[in-house]
Amino acid sequence: MGLFSKIRDLFKKEKTPLLDAGKEYQQNNNNGNYLKNPIYLKDANGNNTIILNSIKYDNQFVYQDGTKTNIMVAQILKQTNIGEESHGLFRGDREYIAFEMSDGMAVNNEILMQKIATYYSYEQQHNMFQNEECKFIGYIDSNPGNYQININPNIEKYVKENLSEKIKNEANIENAIRQEEIIKNHKEDISASKKYRTNLYQETRRYMEENKKQKNDRIQNFYLNQKFVQKSQNGKTYATLEGIDVTNGDYLHVSELNKVGKDETGTYVYTAYLEDSAEKNYVQNLGNGMVRHSNKAVPVCFTTQKRIEDILAGQNRQEIYNVLSLFSNKEVAKNNNGYLNFIGSLDENANIKQNNQNELTSTIKQTISKLQEQFYQKTMQERNGQGHNNVK
Repeated sequence: MGLFSKIRDLFKKEKTPLLDAGKEYQQNNNNGNYLKNPIYLKDANGNNTIILNSIKYDNQFVYQDGTKTNIMVAQILKQTNIGEESHGLFRGDREYIAFEMSDGMAVNNEILMQKIATYYSYEQQHNMFQNEECKFIGYIDSNPGNYQININPNIEKYVKENLSEKIKNEANIENAIRQEEIIKNHKEDISASKKYRTNLYQETRRYMEENKKQKNDRIQNFYLNQKFVQKSQNGKTYATLEGIDVTNGDYLHVSELNKVGKDETGTYVYTAYLEDSAEKNYVQNLGNGMVRHSNKAVPVCFTTQKRIEDILAGQNRQEIYNVLSLFSNKEVAKNNNGYLNFIGSLDENANIKQNNQNELTSTIKQTISKLQEQFYQKTMQERNGQGHNNVK
């Protein structure tokens, strides 16, 4: 017969000491928790673990023969899963048991602790708590071989009528206080979150305003400079320019600027790659020993009756602005489809002419058509991972 079977039988053989009606109990001022830290306990079979969070003195009873016993209340934290336990923050996380012990018996007695675990586990396994706020588990002595359970009905009645209501009220007060703390903390979190968002908004706004100011300053102080010139393997000369996009203030990068040739009227045809960025010192791709355009750059072609080299050399503010305006055409970005985009023409004074290919000579039209076909094939090769091919 197992230990719990013996305990179950003992419940039927309750030994009930008489209580002196004239001295039902005496008050004691020892109301502190006897445990410094929670204790993990196993029952006598070693099967069930409980977490004893506190043991507090409640009252003292005096029997007719003068024997004094103390009524103690233990708080036990519920285990939610194997290896996990609650932290006793709310009433639903805790259970309370009351027990009777001899006056003078040490609370930190190892036998006492083991019996608390065994009696509690037995009561729990047999669903004997019956939704009570505080369950009286009887008298516990210091005899390690005695697991006889003695339940005094007068003390059990006292526990039900006094301790249960007291614990319930205390728990409700504790829960109300903790709820207030949670609400307070939640409000503080919301306040901190609002403050963070406000600061972030202000910082973002300051950054945007500063960025806007910087871009406006760049537009007011626009420039277009040649960074370097390089020759490809096919002997063609390519220039890399850097300037300002006069429509938005970003840095404008012109890569692989190539003078293809001129027609019978002296009008030049150029090809290039255009790209905006927030960075001034923009690093472009390397390919075939050359600095090449990035994958985001847009291929364009244009005509001019005044060479770009001469415009750069002269540094006439209006002419530089006109070239930048031509390069800053926002429609170009919408047409990044792999084709060579014709973006317009400059006259002999570097003024922008109408973007009308019908005004171009047949020689230039044929040249542009051929270049567009070559650029399309080149772009498709690059997108298929075949690298840069100098087909210009």
